Amino acid sequence: MPDGRQWHYAYDEHQRLAAIMTPDGQTTGLELDELGRLRRITNALKQESRYRYSNVHASLNGSVTEVELSDGVTQHMEYDSERRIAAVTDGEGRTTRYSYGAFDLLTHVTRPDGTTLHFGYDRLTRFCSVTASTGETYRYERDAAGQIIREIDFTGRTIDYQYDALGRRIQAHYPDNHLLRWHYSTAGLVTRQETWHQDGDRLELKATTTYEYNTRHQLIRAVNDDAVVEYEYDAVGLPVCERINGREITREWNSLTGQLTTETVGDHALHFGYSVMGGLNHFQFNQHTPLTLSHDALGRETVRESAEGFILASRYTATGLLAHQSAGRATALFRETLAQNDPHFPPQATAVNRSWQYDRAYSVRVIDDGIWGQTRYRYNQNDQIVSAAFNGRLPYEEQFGYDANGNLNQHLSVDARGAVEQIEQRQQAGRVVKHGNVTYRYDDNGRQVEKTEHHDGFRPQIWRYRWDTQNQLTHCETPDGSRWHYRYDAFGRRIRKLKVHDGKLAAANLQRWLDGKPDLTAKPDTIMGYDYLWSGDQMVEEVLLYADGTPAYEHIICWLYQPGALTPSARYEKGKLHYIVTDHQGTPREILSEAGKLVWASRLTTWGKAERMPLLAANDEDYYVSCNLRFAGQCEDEESGLYYNRFRYYDRDTGQYLTPDPIGLAGGLNTYAYVKNPLTWIDPLGLSGCAANRAAEYRRNLSGKPGGIGAGRNIATSNYNIDGVPGVADAVSGRSSTPGFVDIPDLNNRLFKTTIVTHPRAFDSEAKILEHIGSKITPDSKGTIDLFSELPICDSCQGVIRQFEEMFPGIKINIL
Repeated sequence: MPDGRQWHYAYDEHQRLAAIMTPDGQTTGLELDELGRLRRITNALKQESRYRYSNVHASLNGSVTEVELSDGVTQHMEYDSERRIAAVTDGEGRTTRYSYGAFDLLTHVTRPDGTTLHFGYDRLTRFCSVTASTGETYRYERDAAGQIIREIDFTGRTIDYQYDALGRRIQAHYPDNHLLRWHYSTAGLVTRQETWHQDGDRLELKATTTYEYNTRHQLIRAVNDDAVVEYEYDAVGLPVCERINGREITREWNSLTGQLTTETVGDHALHFGYSVMGGLNHFQFNQHTPLTLSHDALGRETVRESAEGFILASRYTATGLLAHQSAGRATALFRETLAQNDPHFPPQATAVNRSWQYDRAYSVRVIDDGIWGQTRYRYNQNDQIVSAAFNGRLPYEEQFGYDANGNLNQHLSVDARGAVEQIEQRQQAGRVVKHGNVTYRYDDNGRQVEKTEHHDGFRPQIWRYRWDTQNQLTHCETPDGSRWHYRYDAFGRRIRKLKVHDGKLAAANLQRWLDGKPDLTAKPDTIMGYDYLWSGDQMVEEVLLYADGTPAYEHIICWLYQPGALTPSARYEKGKLHYIVTDHQGTPREILSEAGKLVWASRLTTWGKAERMPLLAANDEDYYVSCNLRFAGQCEDEESGLYYNRFRYYDRDTGQYLTPDPIGLAGGLNTYAYVKNPLTWIDPLGLSGCAANRAAEYRRNLSGKPGGIGAGRNIATSNYNIDGVPGVADAVSGRSSTPGFVDIPDLNNRLFKTTIVTHPRAFDSEAKILEHIGSKITPDSKGTIDLFSELPICDSCQGVIRQFEEMFPGIKINIL
C-alpha cells in the first residue's frame, strides 16, 4: 500500500484463496468445497460459520440451503424447480414463502403469519402494482419508454409526472394542484427548481431554489427563500468548507486515505485519528483531553476512554450484536475486571451497566439495565413486538396488536396497580385516523393538517399543521394558541424554529384588557426558538433565539459526531464537555462528564416516548444538561411533541409519520409507518429502515434473498432518491452474480476505473452499486445515495465514489 500497510494471502492446493491476513496481523480462513463454494469461514476470533448447498441443483453461484452461524443458529432456504428462492426460514422457525409467474417475476410473498402480498406487472413485464393483504393497491402507470407517468398510492393520492426528450423528469403535479418543475443547464445540470400553484388556467410561482456549479460540475451554491448554502473544494475535489447563511464549517483531510482529520466550526475544532485498519482511535475536541478508542480483532469498538476518568466498555455476541455496555469512572476494579476479559463476567461500572439477550432470529428478548431494571419483549410471527414488560422502579407493560398489513391497531397499557388503558388505533389505507380519543385529518396531499384530542366535559384540544410544497412543516399551532414557524435550507435540513405568537401571553393580555390593565410584552431576552447548523446530515449546533429572532450565541449546544455517525458521541455547552452513551440502536441513553460522572439518563418506550430518570439536585453544576435526541436521527419538539426526523415528522403516540414517504414504496409497504420493529430497525432520515440494518438482515437472516452469500463476500446496500425517483440497490462482492442483487450492467463499458489495492477490486460491491445506478441516470441528475458497506471502503472504491461524484455532481453520496 502507498502508506506502507501490507496484506497477505494464502492459497490452497487448487490455488484458491484460503486465508487473508490484514495489516494488523489478524487472519481470516476460508474453506471451499469441490465447486469452489464457501463451506466454512473462520474469523480472527476463531469463530466459525458454515454453509451447506443443494445437491439437486448445485452450481458455482451457490444454491445455499442452510447457514449455520457462529452461535449455532441455523437458517434454511428452499428452492423451486426453476432454482428460484421459494422459502426462507429464520432461526426461530418462521418461514416466508415466495411464488413466481412467467419470466420469473415475483407474484406473491406470504409472510410467516399467512398474510400475502400480491405484485402485478404490465404486458411488458414492468412492475405496476402491489396489493396489500387487506385489498388496497398501490399502482404505477408508465409511458411507452417505461417512465412512470402516474403514481397512485394506497389512499388514492395521485401524482402525475412529465419528462423531456432526454428522459429527465421536468414536472410533478400533485393533488392540491401545485407543481414542481425542474430546469437544466446546457451541461445537463439541474439549475432551478420551481414550485407553482395551478388555479384553472392560471399559474402562480410560489417558490424557487437555484443551484450553481464550478467548472468540475461540483455544486458550489444552493439558494432558497430561507438559506444560502455554499461549498468549497480542494484540488482533488474534497469538500473543505460548507457555509450556511454565512456560518462556516471547515474540514481537513488525509491526502493519502481521504479520511477526515479535522472539522472546525467557529472557534471549535474536532480532531480525528485512525488505526492502521482505518478505524477511528482518536477523538479530541478543542484542547480537552482526547478520547482513545480500542477495537477487537474484528474491528469492533471495545473501549473508549479519557484520561480524565470517563470509560465505556462494550462486548458483543458471537454474531456481532451488542451484548453488554459498562460506563462510568475508570476505577481500579473496573480496569481489573476489564483486563480479565471473562465472557461470563463483564466489568461492572460506576454508572451504566446494560446487557442484551437475543432470540434465534436476532431480535432483542431481554434488556437488563442497572438504572431502569429489566425489560422483556415478545414477538408475533412477523417479528413485530406484541409485548414489552418494563420492570424496575415503576413497572408496567405495553401490549400491541396489528392488522393484516402489519399496521399498529391496538395499544394496551397495564401499570403496576393493574390499571388497564386500552387504545384502539383505526387506519385508513395505512394512515391513522383515530387513536383512542384523538382524531386526525389529512389534506389532499396526504399530509396531516389537524389533530384533535377529545375529553368529556372539556373543550377539544386542537393542533393545526401547515406544509409547504416540499411537504415540509412550516407552521404549527398548539391548543393554547401559540404559533411556531419552521424554516429549511435547499436540502430540507431544518435551520430555524421560532415562536411567532405566544398564546399564553395573548390570553393573559385579554384578561388584562378586560381588567383595564396595560398589555404585557415578552422580555427581549426571552428564549423563543432555535437556530440549527448542519454538517451534511449531522445537526452539529443548536443556538437559542431571543424574542426578536436574534441568536443567543452565548447559549450554544454543540453536538460532536464521529465521521459518518448517525448519533453524536459528545455534547458541549457552557465550556463543559460531556460524553454520550447510546444503546444498540444509537439512541442516547446516558450523558456522563469527562470524569465519568452520570449527569443524565433516559429511556424510550417501545415507540419512542422519553422517560427521564432524575439524578441531580437543582443546584448541581450539571443540572442544566439535557438531551432532546430520541431514536437515531430524531429530535423532539417540546411545543408539539413531534420528533423532527430529517425529511419527516414522527408521532411517538401512533408510531407513524405525519406525511407519506417521499420515496414511496422504496421506504416500505406502509408509507406512513416508522419501522416494523423499533428494537431492530431505525429510520435516521425519515425515509426507510437503515441500509446498515438491511445488510445485517442479509447476513444473518438472508431476508428472502437467494443464497450464496458467504462471509468472504462483502455486502453493500444503498437507498437512493434521484430526480425524484426512489430506489434500492444492493450488491455482493465477487465476479459471480447473485440473484436479487445488482451487477455491473456492461462489463465492456464501465463508467468508473478500479485499482489493484490488495487484489483486483473490479467486482467490489460498492463499485457494482455505483455502476448500476450510474447506468440509469444522466450527468445532470440530482439527488442522494445512502451507501453502507459491511467492510471499510477500500481505496479503490473510494476512488470510484470520487469518480461518481465528478460525473454526477448533483448527487450526494452519504456513507453510513
